[in-house]
Amino acid sequence: AGKMRKVGPSLRYLSQKTTTAFVETWTKEPKAFRPSTKMPQFFDLTNQTDSHAKNMMPVEIAAITHYLMSKSSANEVALLEPPQNHKPDIVRGKKMFSQKGCLACHSHKEFPGATQTFGPRLDNVNQKIKPGKEGFKWLFSWIRDPQRYHKRSKMPDLFIKPKEAADITAFLLQGKSGNFKPIKVDDKVLDELTSLFLQSALTKADLNAFMASRKYPIAPQDIKGDEIEFVNSKKGKVTDEEWEQMRLSYVGRRTISRYGCFGCHDIPGFEKARPIGTALQDWGRKDTSKLALEHISEFLHHHGEADGSSTSKRVEKAKKQMKAGGYSDKKLEEEEMRTAFFYESLHHHGRPGFLWQKLRAPRSYDYEKIEVKRYDERLKMPKFPLKEDEIEEIATFILGLTADPPTEQYIYHPDKRTADRIEGERLLKKFNCVGCHMMELPKFKYGLPTKTPGLDNGLAGLIGMPKKDIISWLNTNREKLIKGDTVEIPEEIDVVLYNMNEFIGEKLKGKKLTPQQQAAKLAQLIEAKYQDNRRYDKLNAFFAKHPLILLAGKMESGFYPQFVEQLLAMKKPQSGNTEEKFFNALDFANWLKAIAKKPHPAHQGQLRKLRELGVNTDQIQKLAKSIVDGKYKTKTIAFINNADDKEAAESIEEVEIIAPRRKMLVKLFDNQGKIIVAMLNIKEKEKKKERSGNFKTFGKWLIEKNQFAREKIKKAIEEENKRFSKKDKKGKTLTKKDVEAILSFLKIAKKEKWDIKKLASSFSDESLLQDLSEEIAAYKKNVTKRIELTKLFDANKDELTQVLGGAVVQFHGLYNSFPDKKEPLLGQFHSLNLWETLKVNNRLLLPSKNITINQTRLIKIQPARGGEFAEWMVRNSSGKRGGTLGNEWAKAPPALISQGAKVQTPWLYRFLKEPTQIRFSTVLRMPKFNMSDEEARALANYFAAVDDVPYPYQLVPERKPLYAEKMNSNVSKFLIEKDVMTESWKMLNADLCIKCHSVGGRQFIQTKAKPNAEPPSQGPDLFNVQNRLRPDWVKVWIANPKWFIPHTKMPLNFPRKAPGKKNKKTLFDGRGDLRTIGVRDALMNYRKLIEAHGKTPTAKPLSTVAPNKNNDKKKQ
Repeated sequence: AGKMRKVGPSLRYLSQKTTTAFVETWTKEPKAFRPSTKMPQFFDLTNQTDSHAKNMMPVEIAAITHYLMSKSSANEVALLEPPQNHKPDIVRGKKMFSQKGCLACHSHKEFPGATQTFGPRLDNVNQKIKPGKEGFKWLFSWIRDPQRYHKRSKMPDLFIKPKEAADITAFLLQGKSGNFKPIKVDDKVLDELTSLFLQSALTKADLNAFMASRKYPIAPQDIKGDEIEFVNSKKGKVTDEEWEQMRLSYVGRRTISRYGCFGCHDIPGFEKARPIGTALQDWGRKDTSKLALEHISEFLHHHGEADGSSTSKRVEKAKKQMKAGGYSDKKLEEEEMRTAFFYESLHHHGRPGFLWQKLRAPRSYDYEKIEVKRYDERLKMPKFPLKEDEIEEIATFILGLTADPPTEQYIYHPDKRTADRIEGERLLKKFNCVGCHMMELPKFKYGLPTKTPGLDNGLAGLIGMPKKDIISWLNTNREKLIKGDTVEIPEEIDVVLYNMNEFIGEKLKGKKLTPQQQAAKLAQLIEAKYQDNRRYDKLNAFFAKHPLILLAGKMESGFYPQFVEQLLAMKKPQSGNTEEKFFNALDFANWLKAIAKKPHPAHQGQLRKLRELGVNTDQIQKLAKSIVDGKYKTKTIAFINNADDKEAAESIEEVEIIAPRRKMLVKLFDNQGKIIVAMLNIKEKEKKKERSGNFKTFGKWLIEKNQFAREKIKKAIEEENKRFSKKDKKGKTLTKKDVEAILSFLKIAKKEKWDIKKLASSFSDESLLQDLSEEIAAYKKNVTKRIELTKLFDANKDELTQVLGGAVVQFHGLYNSFPDKKEPLLGQFHSLNLWETLKVNNRLLLPSKNITINQTRLIKIQPARGGEFAEWMVRNSSGKRGGTLGNEWAKAPPALISQGAKVQTPWLYRFLKEPTQIRFSTVLRMPKFNMSDEEARALANYFAAVDDVPYPYQLVPERKPLYAEKMNSNVSKFLIEKDVMTESWKMLNADLCIKCHSVGGRQFIQTKAKPNAEPPSQGPDLFNVQNRLRPDWVKVWIANPKWFIPHTKMPLNFPRKAPGKKNKKTLFDGRGDLRTIGVRDALMNYRKLIEAHGKTPTAKPLSTVAPNKNNDKKKQ
């Protein structure tokens, strides 16, 4: 009943799923089995600590379980049979579990990186499911068809094949079944509970008679409550077994009624039951005199906290701390002050305090009252697993419930699009769409690298010359350009002139102009067009009308300007500028070196500004001189050399003792990062014991810590004898090479137990130390200088950043490759693909641009909204293979960016109701959710509303006869055929699209262009594009697919021809722009054209593409 499903799982078929002992264990204390559960605790609470309750509770729990199991056994659902002749495999099951979308909602100990909480953890599901074949069948059926068990289940149909489902079932059920002890029911206590609950239904005489005769005194048709469980359909005397079953069913049903279990669960017999809790719609104005505070102050004086300690003492301690100046940890201060506020409110009989304690420990209001209450009169509200901030949020909400609607002026009335977005966001959460799909990509913020810190802000490396500098240059040279005087054209101005020719070349009249002539034409054009404006405004207006001239970098030769302009209309440029500045230790080191070695006039001004900000510039200049005089490498003194060494040495003592060890290990064992960590991870006692300036001691430490026995070392050296001299093979000295060889056998060492006593005493520690003495000295020198530089930088970081800092840019993108954490910091790079059109200082960057960020310049990564499972899949698979991540992203659930602008809303509605396979590169399919028509329609509308495109229906002008007539008129001179649609159909069915798609009635066949080439992967079938995609999106997609999905394998199929290059007489005269539009038009009219022209038997090769020799092979 109702639109909202109950929050808990259905218990209608419980007996098929699990055992009686498990249900009893779970009911007693849910979090004991699953600590993360949201189910509240009903038993063993503060008002059930007396002996009377200790006797009653086990019987109540057993009775609840009996009722649920007996009623569900009468309503069993038909389970599916696992496939015959298939042996379920745990290893395959683990792989399927990770690939088929399970980890988008669930977590499991076998996959520590996946931490979703939408569904329950499945680590120990084997303990709760029935053992044997019945339990296997149940879980198999649930995985294959969740709605078979629960019609309103949140778990979707994942389209998992029978064999895959059997393997996943085997994986989840591996291990022993749960060893739960069943409750032994005390018959006397059961009688006591039965009599207690029946007191409100029967007179004392009738109750006594019934308990003696076992015949309920009221006719079945007149029973309206839980007593219906005493109706005996059989005639004759009730046996002892039947009597126990009847009492258990009654007490179980009565307890379920008392505690309101049916409020969260679908339970047989409670289909029409009403909520048992107090109405809250006007609780916010409840008379405080009616709040039953009872002995709560006394309770909080002695108890109140989770560990049993006093809440009163906690509050007093917090008050004293605030008087003493507060907490250093502001989060802790907020928590303690929150507690103090509610505590004081409670003591003054306030609603906030009462609610706060009711949610913390609902039964605490029964403190010192259970002695005067009947067992069934005690407070019943369970204890929910709520955190303190959640309690505050719930209390705040309830306090706002006053049963009075706000006045009209304060009621929010969103417009249609906003309302659809709000409803869509609710549904995204309800169906956990964000578990698989990214709704917003990660945002990266970083400081641009600078060539000369303090003299440039780094923007030139990303975008070239900013717009204002371009305008300034044109203004300065305007008159010379118009007169025809020779002017030196900077590289960045040449880029602008190139782009100008690309986008408005037809207005400049003239071919193959020199940059000088182009600049003159530009100046003349601007002068003529904007003669009434001031000079700066003329240029500003010109660039505003032609923004693509300001692309960062030259317009790629394969792009058509019209498609770039349409891209900008669909993906409006987002600002990448920020007000922040960035300056790090390496920038500081480079700047110091510059001011001492290559002083610039600007340096004095910078030093003056720093002095004005209170910086000791004498100390800065002294450090700068020492860096130059000492010939220090700035990268060496700016950052820790080794990625595994997370802390710099902080004192000279550290330099003398710890630093040499680290340096030696890094130097000798570059490829053994894990070994380095293991060696350095020694206890403090051992550190103190081994600290010594005597490097001979360190040599012994190095040998002992690795615990290599002499015999094993000699054997290792013998096996690698080609790498060592004869002297080394005799074992007289332990050199640098020896140590490298030893460590290469670390895996062997780990598998065996080494005897420290057998260490080779003949190995000379001194030879190792002599080998490294110069390097140790150099390292000590560098670390000492690093400490000096770091301290000075940290002390003045804000001032240095303010005066010398470079630009900070932010953008949305996805990883092309992850940084290698084993590399030094300066060797760790985040390689990212830009997914948006970015405007930085009025220069434009197009989507798909690769941006590389060094770890030392990364400021912040704002995580994606959604898509945790997709990112987990990519990270989990990329770690094994390395390289770029394009293939991995293609296998994962797609990011739903610009989805509304991409798909037609009616199609999306149908797809959500009945998902079909679209992409063949993914390892999982879009599942089928238990979604109503209204919900599917609302989600489809949501995506269109987000992208601000028309909905719910879309017109497709390309299907109208007038469109074809207009196209025929405009492009007839470029056609081979007389009709543009016929030419478009032939273009679509040429030998290009069929390489990756099923098209024109022909099925995709995977073939290799060359023997050693990677075969193309299958793309979406093209027959339904006319109903699935929006025509404008399709056109820009064909023009350059990477603008929308940078990692796509689909290439730019119709590039613009090179200037002056003549094409053979081919479809659309070889013009890429017309071919792009033609293919789009053929796709939008697919059904009509295939009916008119029939299935395409063969493909005519294009002049620009090698024919596919496999087209006439046998079809799949």
